[in-house]
Parts: sequence; structure tokens; C-alpha cells
Amino acid sequence: MINIYSKIDVVIIPVAGLGTRFYPITKVIPKTMLPIINKPTLQYIIEEVVESGVEEIIIVMNENQQSIVNFFDSNFIDSEKSDELKKLKRLCDKIKINYVIQPRPLGIGDAIIRCKKLINNRDFGLVLGDDIIYKNNKPIYGIGSLILKYQKNKASYVGIKKVLLEETKKYGIVQINEGNKITNIREKPKINPPSNYAIIGRYIFENKIIDYLEKLDLDNENEIKITDAINEMCKVENIYASQIEGIRYDVGDYTEYVIANIEYALNNKIVGNKIIEYIKNKLQNTL
Repeated sequence: MINIYSKIDVVIIPVAGLGTRFYPITKVIPKTMLPIINKPTLQYIIEEVVESGVEEIIIVMNENQQSIVNFFDSNFIDSEKSDELKKLKRLCDKIKINYVIQPRPLGIGDAIIRCKKLINNRDFGLVLGDDIIYKNNKPIYGIGSLILKYQKNKASYVGIKKVLLEETKKYGIVQINEGNKITNIREKPKINPPSNYAIIGRYIFENKIIDYLEKLDLDNENEIKITDAINEMCKVENIYASQIEGIRYDVGDYTEYVIANIEYALNNKIVGNKIIEYIKNKLQNTL
């Protein structure tokens, strides 16, 4: 079937993971609903997607995450109670949100396959629920920068950032040629990484990626991995690596979650100065 779409107007956000690194709180609160200051991490991600001009989001969740649906249902937001609730309601009114259930945590690839009918042959974006990208609240960052590249050159794009060589074992690491085309991805290499460019949770895919995903079997971790599909697809298709500006926080990691809260607190008009004073006093007393 010929793809008649020429823009990215739908983004998949998979959030069905169990969040085991944050047990016990994630037994009752989805990891992506843990707050950065006063907003859940998922709200920051949706704000980024909306600011990038996307019209529709598909949230892939598990059956125990009804709190996500409730939170983003604009019909149940009493926006008269606070300015922050007004902002939330405006956000929800700007985007169409669909929900897809992933009964078992079979990986991001499985999550994408479950969205096939809703995507309806469109090219699409993928934004991972663990990754927040901070760039002074500017609208064109993260997924937006990849959408701009897609509009200039219709192809698939993978967001990357440079990391320290000793940190490559924590990420999917890309091998690229001089034209920034991806030739291979190695998942969390323990030795001899192909580069120090790590994949972060922002992607643009031509719809044909689903064909590659559907041909994959579950791996030894009982998942369908998106990196396996990319490795197959890049043998015959153009998939480009694109450096993402801004600071990336993996809010599924204890340390980076705390740092993200500090970063946003420092730039918060209400508490920023108080946090700066606290840190100054703490350092003086420690030193």
C-alpha cells in the first residue's frame, strides 16, 4: 500500500512497563506518573509532543494504569481550581489521545505492533516514557527536531546523544557512516562499542518498520526489541542518526530522576531561589 501521508501527526508513547526499579511505589503509581515537581513525567513528554505540532498520541499502557486515563481526561479536570489545572486542560484539549492495552511486557516492538490499526499506514513518531529532554522550555527540541528533519527528507530518524565511553554499556549504541546513516546498533555493549553515540527515546519511523517488527520472534529476554528491527531495516532502508539538543534525563533511574527534579526546581519561579539558597548552605556546611 502506498503511504499517502507526508507529515508526522501521530506519536506512540509506550508506558506499560512495570517500573520495577522504583518498587514499591510503582506497585500503585505508574512510573510515568511520578512527579517532577508538581507534574507527572508523562505530562512533560506530552507537552513536548504537542509543542512539536503533533495532533494525535497513542499511549500504550497495561491494564492496571487507569490513573493515566483519568489524569488526562479533560472532562474531569476542574480548571477553575488553579492555573496549573487550566494549563493541563488546555494541553489535553490540544491533542487526541488514544489508549492501547499491552497485556504483557513484551517490549517496545510489541507495543508498536499493537498500534498498527490506529496508525493506519502513517509514518509515526515514538517517544519513550522514561526520557525527559530539558531545553529551557523551547518548543522545537526532542521529537520536534526529528520531525523537522523528516519534513525536509522523508526517512526514518533515531535520536542520539554523545555519552562517555564508560557509559556506553548502559545504552543502545549506534554505528554510523559519514552521511549519518545507521549501519548497526549494539544493545548495551560491554566491550568495543561501535561509537559513543547513544540512542535516546526519540524516533521517527516510516511505516514499513512494522513489517520488520512483525517478522521478529521474541528474544532471549522475551521481548520484541525495536533495535532488532532497526538493524534489519537499515540493511535496505535509510535510517539516520540525529543528535538531540538539550539535557536528557532517564527518569527511570534513581539518580537522574532526582537530578531532574532539582533541575526543574532551580528553574521554577516559586521555589527556584529557595532551592539555590538551600544548596549553597548545604555545600558551605559540608565543606
